[in-house]
Amino acid sequence: MNRQEYKNDTQPNIFKDYSNNNNNNNNHNKNLNKEFTNDATASLTADTDDDGITNNTTATPHHKSKSSTVVVSRKTSRERWTVLALCCLLMGGNHFCCDQPASLYAQFDDHMNEKSSTFENYFNLLYTMYSVPNIFLPLVGGGMVDKYGAWQSLIVFTSFMVLGEFVFALGVQNKSWAVMLLGRTLFGVGGESLYTAKSVLITNWFPDNQIALAFGVGMSIGRLGTVISNVTSPPMANGVDLSFAIWVGFLISVLVFSASVYIGVLERR
Repeated sequence: MNRQEYKNDTQPNIFKDYSNNNNNNNNHNKNLNKEFTNDATASLTADTDDDGITNNTTATPHHKSKSSTVVVSRKTSRERWTVLALCCLLMGGNHFCCDQPASLYAQFDDHMNEKSSTFENYFNLLYTMYSVPNIFLPLVGGGMVDKYGAWQSLIVFTSFMVLGEFVFALGVQNKSWAVMLLGRTLFGVGGESLYTAKSVLITNWFPDNQIALAFGVGMSIGRLGTVISNVTSPPMANGVDLSFAIWVGFLISVLVFSASVYIGVLERR
């Protein structure tokens, strides 16, 4: 075989092998690009919270998801200030009812008419029975908020507040320490856990540059509830009686429950 024949025989095979290699490389690159696109899309797919609202969206160049629009509109709507006002009512009412016995110490002493040592022990238990369960209950409350949602949990917590304040008022009216302690325990079940739900609500409704302001306003109004209790409860107890002042606290707890229900209405819109 001469040189010309060898060249003619081998050249088509070389071109054929080269073409096959190019085709294989192109197919491999297409598969890699497809896998990369799928991974990027999956990593950018939004997580959905307990209330069914999406915080991030899939990376689509020309479209926004409906749930993302809901989040944006919620954080820029005027209704967020209504939610903040209702949360402030929650905090103020909770502090009013929680701190009311302390502002009525002398009136409780006259009402129960017991020896000083006995009265001191039982009166201190009113706050012990409120505080001890809340060493653990906020952990449970936080789990409830994560699992069932903020506004749903908030309604449950405020329901315990109303029930506890009602039982406490009955105990005061009947001069029963046992009933009063039971009422304070029930009140404590919801009284501290609602702070967790309130914090989640404010975070969901306010943009990042306003969250700290919203928390600060809530804390200020909460302490205002204590001041109002200290100023108004003794005159009510002295002007009418101790039971009347405590029943006013019960009505405020009902107002707190109503605020939590209205927050739920705003959340469901």
